[in-house]
Amino acid sequence: MNGFLIMIVSAFLYSLKTIITKHNLKVISSNSMIFITTVISSIILFPFVLFYGFPEFSFKLLFFIIINGVIFYFAKYFAFRALQKEDISIIAPLTGVVTLMVMITSFFILSESPTLFGFFGILLVVIGVYLLNTQKYHTKLLDPIKHLFTNEGTKLYMIATLFYGFVVVLDKMGVLLSSPLFWTFIISVVMAVVSSFKFKKNFKKEKKFIISSYKPLSLIIVLYILVHLSQMYAITLILASYVSALKTLNVLFTICIGGLFFKEKNLFRKFLIGCVIIVGVMMIMLF
Repeated sequence: MNGFLIMIVSAFLYSLKTIITKHNLKVISSNSMIFITTVISSIILFPFVLFYGFPEFSFKLLFFIIINGVIFYFAKYFAFRALQKEDISIIAPLTGVVTLMVMITSFFILSESPTLFGFFGILLVVIGVYLLNTQKYHTKLLDPIKHLFTNEGTKLYMIATLFYGFVVVLDKMGVLLSSPLFWTFIISVVMAVVSSFKFKKNFKKEKKFIISSYKPLSLIIVLYILVHLSQMYAITLILASYVSALKTLNVLFTICIGGLFFKEKNLFRKFLIGCVIIVGVMMIMLF
């Protein structure tokens, strides 16, 4: 299975994770979710890392582990702060900007550049994601752009996209120095450590909800592991910008699943916009 198909499967699994989180775990904070998923994932992955072996140690690998963990934390922090300051209907259409940031950072750091068709395919995916999210949240077409330079929430999210643009590139550099399994494990460990400080403050308040939600939490953890392993493996096979673009397919999958099981409206319009994204994906995969 090539990297493109792996990322499509990964995007589908990510959409399932998003839906389960949205409909079952609204009462658990974002930081607590990060801590629980990364801690348990680290415990599950550790025996496999022991079995397959640790990569050869180098200060370069250690640097990437530390810097990626810190940048990933700040990316999530600013994204979460943005959602606290601004409605998701304004923030969600801007998620495709991450792909453009990855395309820029991977060009300068990894010397990766998509083909001409691949470039236009990425643009179609970004435009499609923007249109889908404005449609989903009933946002006027230009509202997210209008808010871009005038609203604190959108400014914070643009800072988050800057960090996310480096995360994907650092992921690729880290995976190439180690392995998809080890990198998924070690980044989970770093994220668990970083999020543990705030988790201590929230645990007493959320303890009852966490214990009662063990079933959806268990499924989310399994999906978290599968999503990250597949993404880390795919990034060794295809360009980082392609990985980021294909990951945004989760928006399309989420809307399709929402239409089938949660009776969401305007499905025909969303389907037409989805066709734009599919054309973009085909341009990335075939050319």
